[in-house]
Amino acid sequence: MTNKLDITQIEIAQSWLADGHKIAIAIVTQSWGSSPRQAGAIMLIRDDYMISGSVSGGCIEGQVISEAAALFETKKPQLLSQGVDDETAWSQGLSCGGQIDLMLTLIEEGFIAPALIDESAAIIAKRGKAELVLNTQTGSAYIKADKHPLLADELAFSITARKQLTIIGAGHISQHLAMMAQQTDFAVTVIDPRSLFITQARFPNCRLIDDWPEKALSSGQLDEETALAVLTHDPRIDDQALIAGLHAQPFHIAALGSRRTHEKRQNRLKEQGFTEAEIARIKGPAGLAIGAASPAEIALSIMAEIISYYRGGKIR
Repeated sequence: MTNKLDITQIEIAQSWLADGHKIAIAIVTQSWGSSPRQAGAIMLIRDDYMISGSVSGGCIEGQVISEAAALFETKKPQLLSQGVDDETAWSQGLSCGGQIDLMLTLIEEGFIAPALIDESAAIIAKRGKAELVLNTQTGSAYIKADKHPLLADELAFSITARKQLTIIGAGHISQHLAMMAQQTDFAVTVIDPRSLFITQARFPNCRLIDDWPEKALSSGQLDEETALAVLTHDPRIDDQALIAGLHAQPFHIAALGSRRTHEKRQNRLKEQGFTEAEIARIKGPAGLAIGAASPAEIALSIMAEIISYYRGGKIR
């Protein structure tokens, strides 16, 4: 299985390069034990020692920065193996130690070329897919264009579209959910035909669409990196979004409402010609069963469920 690359850091690296900075990049290649960062995690170290991202819970970042400082001078990328003993792990809030292997290299010609960062960012922006192949001996990389097997010193990482959450309905729960989604690196789109609710003041830094879901979702943007949360509790709006979701491939579809409401929803969708198997893709009632009562708690239960589906857990 190819590990996903931390695409947020790719976008940041592109911005730093545009500002004329030299950049060292650390990419986690493998991890064991209690490490909170998995293969594909990225840490960027700029030539003025500003950093972005992380490769652990904080216990080895200092050493990586020191190694990066030397790398700017030596131009010699290296594969580092960082062990975290139990005592150090405990001080970092982890239950036990672990190990992280990472590649420390440069973003410049001869290593990971700036043009490769631009190409990767373009793939992300177009919501495309590709594989970035990293050579752990030379610190160089390329975009894989064929199905040829990797060499012994090469590792592949998946470049995907940025994960996103499309929220139907601009109510109180949606406000909390949008904020939580942004804090967990989801791009957020909110769709609602009710102009009174869908304002930038209520949903800062979100893409807002003041229209009916039938029109707003017509361009097929519900891809495999997208979760759909249908939250208006109004069938005239919600059903349009659910139909669009069932015709597409979002990794998760959630619909707000009681079990009784969900049964009525399922019956309406059956009348629209959807099978039971298709309708079963909709998680209703939305959210994990944590006894949530307030809008913020309900949003938290929905966000936790979305993350679980995204990571493959599918907790119910």
